[in-house]
Amino acid sequence: NELNLKNDLRKINENNEINKKLINDINELEKEDLREIDIDKLNFNAASFKSRIIKIEEGLLSARKSLNECKHDYLKSEKLIRDIKDLEKCPTCFLGVNDEHKKNIIDNEEMKLQDLKENIKIYTKNENDLVKDLEIVKNEIEYINELKNKNEIIKLKSKNLNEKKERHAKLINDNNEINESIKIIESRKLELNSRINEFKDLNYDSIKKELDSVLKEEKEILIAKNTYDNESKSINKE
Repeated sequence: NELNLKNDLRKINENNEINKKLINDINELEKEDLREIDIDKLNFNAASFKSRIIKIEEGLLSARKSLNECKHDYLKSEKLIRDIKDLEKCPTCFLGVNDEHKKNIIDNEEMKLQDLKENIKIYTKNENDLVKDLEIVKNEIEYINELKNKNEIIKLKSKNLNEKKERHAKLINDNNEINESIKIIESRKLELNSRINEFKDLNYDSIKKELDSVLKEEKEILIAKNTYDNESKSINKE
């Protein structure tokens, strides 16, 4: 009983030490904001942003294509103006080219250059705006992914918190059961001590000597009995 009592008290102390750490962990976790994020809303927003990215990239592709075409036409007109200024004879008929005709061509190309400059500005601005929009939307998607990761951590912490609470409750229940066991053991100890006290006035050595004498006498009687039994069998046989 004393051994069982010692083991029960040791177990209670161990449970109490574990409970102290559990309570500390539970308090720390409960200080945090463990409210879960609306994943459905995040997924909806992510899908919306991905759709916007597709549209922006299509617009960006179109703007860059138009910009490249304008730049190509601009360089082409500049080259034509240079060529016309240096032109003395028509490359086809080899006749002289008058200045008025050259001026008309150059004026026409310079007007085209002005239009192309404006278009290049417009498409360049459009490209820059779309690049900024694309970066903003990608940042939003990245932020949504961060929120999703954060939500996973929150779910793990919530699960950890619930597990710690359950273990804490179980240890308390275990201790209550052990305390009931301790009460039974202590009651049994009182009973045993009472029974021990009944023999406190007895002399052990004297009783032991008496017991040895009785056991010796019993042995002698058994030997004598066996002898008489054998004689009895022999007589009965005769």
